Amino acid sequence: MNTHVTRILVAWVFATAPAFALNSGWSIQPSGTTQPLRGIHLSDYASGIAVGGTYLSSTGASTQVVLRTASGGDTWSQINGYGDTRLYGIRMADATTGWAVGDFGLVLRTENGGLSWNLQSTIGVDTFYAVDSLDSQHAWIAGVDAYVYRTSNGGLTWSRSDTRACDTCPVNILLAIDFVDEWRGWTVGYFGYLKVTDDGGVTWRDQIPPVSVNLRGVRFVNDREGWIVGSTSTILHTDDGGETWTKQTPPTTGRILNAIHMVDSSNGWIAGQGGLIWATTDGGVNWTVQPTPVSTDLRALWFVDGFRGWAVGDNGVILRTTTGGMTPGDVDCDGEVGIADAALALRFASGLRAPSGMETALADLAEPTGVITIADAAAIAHAL
Repeated sequence: MNTHVTRILVAWVFATAPAFALNSGWSIQPSGTTQPLRGIHLSDYASGIAVGGTYLSSTGASTQVVLRTASGGDTWSQINGYGDTRLYGIRMADATTGWAVGDFGLVLRTENGGLSWNLQSTIGVDTFYAVDSLDSQHAWIAGVDAYVYRTSNGGLTWSRSDTRACDTCPVNILLAIDFVDEWRGWTVGYFGYLKVTDDGGVTWRDQIPPVSVNLRGVRFVNDREGWIVGSTSTILHTDDGGETWTKQTPPTTGRILNAIHMVDSSNGWIAGQGGLIWATTDGGVNWTVQPTPVSTDLRALWFVDGFRGWAVGDNGVILRTTTGGMTPGDVDCDGEVGIADAALALRFASGLRAPSGMETALADLAEPTGVITIADAAAIAHAL
């Protein structure tokens, strides 16, 4: 092996050395709490909110957690929310305005980026599990009793829609809601419950998934293409607005999947039971396991682009990735770093374009353009 090629290989080993030790593209961030975290949203690379808490039905005691970061999660500060009622869902409409929802019909709103929160409403006495918002005026809330609440005036008033087909139909629990514009949205819940609206949430109609398990997360990237996740490793995909759904193949069966986030039609992540994170770079044709440094259940995740993402879960866990979850140096995307990755790194160093989905894995070797040039590798080697 000539000297130049040797230096490229050494550069690859140097750049990926932490990966051999950690074997994860996800790292733990200090949250300052051991309370369960159930929702997270970042409005940009730096600013984000995480919410959670506990409730003991035996005593009626509850706690509320609201965390805020202005550093992309390097540090998190605990913020006074409102009272001690547990929170489940958080959505920032923009950098300043957002809503958080939780037990006993609690709806909180911020207008200063989460620095302070005001009680906007207590709608009924049931639990709200999810909230979605497109701007400072439009928001939707979903939870127990199959009700969806909507506002078009920033939350000054809320209107209720019953997603059940009839007054005597079985009551269900809605766990997630997602809108692509102010008219079209989807909500999912227990026992394969799936509804769609075309009029902003005034009325809802059935869509029929090919499963009857609890559906826990839904994400659409446009008005036609979307994904749903749920119990027993369920992953569903549609490309016709939900009129038909197909099952996608999970890497592991029998797992509870709590949340999904797709940044586009190709790239997305799933979080769930036991520290689980799965990823796809081809729209779910293939899902791969991304190792994480935790074994606690993950409840929610959010990405601001194809590289930077966060996940939260039990015991106050907050995880962050800046590589799309890929282990640095894992060029062949198999969750491990080894000789095969070195061989591929050398191949890409010749100027060949990286195969689709590998750009993130190569980010530690060069700018994330998908191309590793001899000049790039030489520059890294020169720095040794």
